[in-house]
Amino acid sequence: MGAMTVRDLLPLLPDPAELRLRCRAIALLDAVLDERSAAHTYLPDWRDGVDLACMDNGSGDLYAIVFDPAGVFLYGFDHESDATPWREEERAHWPGLLDGLPDALAAYPAAPEFEFDGFFDATVCAWREHGDTVWRCGSVEFEPDDRDGADWLFELLLDGSADGYADFAEEHLERPVDRAAVAAVLAGAPLTPGTVAALSPSADYGTVAARARALGYSTPGDTDSTDGTGGTGGTDGDDPMSWDRFWQLIEVLGGEAGIATCAGFEDACERLTELLSDGPADRIVAFGERLAEALYRLDRAEFGTLPVLGTEEDGGSPFPQSDDGFLYSRTAVVAAGRATYESVLGRPDRFAPFTAMDCQQLLHIHEDAYEAATGEEWDHLTRYDYESCSNKEGWPGLPS
Repeated sequence: MGAMTVRDLLPLLPDPAELRLRCRAIALLDAVLDERSAAHTYLPDWRDGVDLACMDNGSGDLYAIVFDPAGVFLYGFDHESDATPWREEERAHWPGLLDGLPDALAAYPAAPEFEFDGFFDATVCAWREHGDTVWRCGSVEFEPDDRDGADWLFELLLDGSADGYADFAEEHLERPVDRAAVAAVLAGAPLTPGTVAALSPSADYGTVAARARALGYSTPGDTDSTDGTGGTGGTDGDDPMSWDRFWQLIEVLGGEAGIATCAGFEDACERLTELLSDGPADRIVAFGERLAEALYRLDRAEFGTLPVLGTEEDGGSPFPQSDDGFLYSRTAVVAAGRATYESVLGRPDRFAPFTAMDCQQLLHIHEDAYEAATGEEWDHLTRYDYESCSNKEGWPGLPS
């Protein structure tokens, strides 16, 4: 991510619900991997009905995010930035830093926990009141080369991916980090002993599970889910499977590298099935709905009429995709992950390599998970029909 200021940060911040989920997940991952050097923390009920997420890198840089029923207040401090209050002999905020801060959140800059030597040290501030649809900041202005720390302080929260967190952790811990386990935590899946052991073989599962439950995660054996999102707090509204959650679960499959090895992909499918089956039934059904919709969006003539890559019929003409083959090609695109999926939409040339791939196991993950969780066979009819040529808008030449 290049240099930017708070004004560039605002449109990149996720909505408060997703931001809270990421803060919780990152704090839990830090605690599991190495609690003694955890940079990220999350404090439920820091104050009555108010949660607090923090980052402190131990070098004088930090951020704090207050989740209040009235809204969210976010600030960061980059001690080397142009906007540091220490640029003046008598400390002073960057002009306009707190202008327009709503009364409902105005007390937080004066909170003793956020003061250093009696002063609110901040270089970045942003907020979003409950019911608002955008993030806002004060009337700050910067020259092109000015920095306030927004270009890196919140980078991990903006990324939100398993690879992003794993890269961060591996750099700081100087050891490999299991990316599938990271993806499971970020996706809000129930925290299993296997996930904890994959992250840190020496971690005590009982201790970690207690911490996870305090953060809103569920663990195997829990009789219910607090919110239907897999245990990470009631912040996705009534939707038990947001698109962010869906794609984070898909990351368990390992992306394009994961689908390159059939045996490895089958193992990853089993792992994802296990993660889903540990959650509530409505979450499994919602995963199936998202999967069906993702496949339906790819059900278009510009993709389905492509020949199978690297094959020819006896006469030398390209070998067409069958209906089943086209469906299985679409499962491979979804299994490759969000970035690949979104890059393929609208680019038939990028779909071509997937015509020779088959990830049909993906179609059965939610069905197997549902049966494992409920003891009943999957009998849910999804809103979107993912069978080939079902998307009439995508196949305008077909008879209705």
